Amino acid sequence: MLLEIVLPLAVLGMLLLFVDQLRRLISHAILNRTIRKALETDPGSASLLIAKLDRPRRWPDALAGWIMLVAGIAIAVAGLFDNVAEQGETFQIAGIAIVLGLGVLVYAWFIQRSAPGT
Repeated sequence: MLLEIVLPLAVLGMLLLFVDQLRRLISHAILNRTIRKALETDPGSASLLIAKLDRPRRWPDALAGWIMLVAGIAIAVAGLFDNVAEQGETFQIAGIAIVLGLGVLVYAWFIQRSAPGT
């Protein structure tokens, strides 16, 4: 039961984080190319583009927390329809996922709140 549920969710979470990092890489490559062209043509306008590079990211820090929280709730709901003998193990897995998800969300909230300039 553990591998049948947790492993696909972990793979899905890793894929989501990978796609986010790939999206970030492409957007930074496009922005860097735009900054280089702006420096060649009008160096004064490049400062606005450079300011976008250091922009703090809000949601990706908590993405893993949301994934774990939703996965824990989904596992708990699936456990309601499971065999009575396996419900205890299913609810333990769901409880661990929910607690870890909430912990990551609280950590991300604390870090975002304590970050300078936000």
